[in-house]
Amino acid sequence: ENPNGEFLFVRRPGYYAAVYTGATSHEWVRSSRKPIPYGKGWEVQEGALVPTNASSRKTAWWPTQGLSLLWTPEAGTAVVGRNWNVYTANVVRIDRADGHVSWPDYWGFTSHWDAETGALRMEQPMVDLPFTTTRRLRFGEDSVAVDISLTGEVTALRDGAVEQIPYLQKEGLVRLFRTGEGAWVSGLAGPVTGAWLGKEAGPGMAILFPKLTALREGQSSRHYGQTMGLLEIPLPREENASLHYEYRSVDQAGLGSLAQ
Repeated sequence: ENPNGEFLFVRRPGYYAAVYTGATSHEWVRSSRKPIPYGKGWEVQEGALVPTNASSRKTAWWPTQGLSLLWTPEAGTAVVGRNWNVYTANVVRIDRADGHVSWPDYWGFTSHWDAETGALRMEQPMVDLPFTTTRRLRFGEDSVAVDISLTGEVTALRDGAVEQIPYLQKEGLVRLFRTGEGAWVSGLAGPVTGAWLGKEAGPGMAILFPKLTALREGQSSRHYGQTMGLLEIPLPREENASLHYEYRSVDQAGLGSLAQ
């Protein structure tokens, strides 16, 4: 379902997904955009970015397209995108040497939905940098496959680019990571082949990689009584970088049966 081309809603037996595909913000807003990771009044407190005054609490960051919600009947909300700041959106981010950031340009967005194959393709230039990002989401019966490519002049990168996976840090959330040997462990240390966010001995969402992949903690944010965590996947430092992973709903007890 894609009402007015602004939202794409996909319902499958095992999950429900919402993707924002619109571009309703006026062009004049674009001229006021600043390439900064968060607005005035946001500060890091106890490790999390928080709004500290009335203006920052009510003012949204810049609009972005992409995956807004991935929900399962058993585990509830798993991945969620917000526009509190750059770290709460499911986008590719590039940190710049001047302290600014780059992310996919809202006003350069194009997309194509293929209902027959259940695939959505989104393409955008990156803000103020000579790069283009292409994101493909394939909605299967029990999984969502993600393919990302970033093309451009690699010398324009300082520290490379990262894929952001924002998630809701719910009370009692358990995080597990699959090592190269196939063991699921609670600590994130070094490359992994998977991650799992869920309830102790209960349902959750796995993020699976086809090979050992670098994964690290990103900047968390707190607002409206909720805390957003962030997982970051560094993209290869190449002129044509690519990344593949998939989301799959699975109970903690079923993690051992997932293909490595």
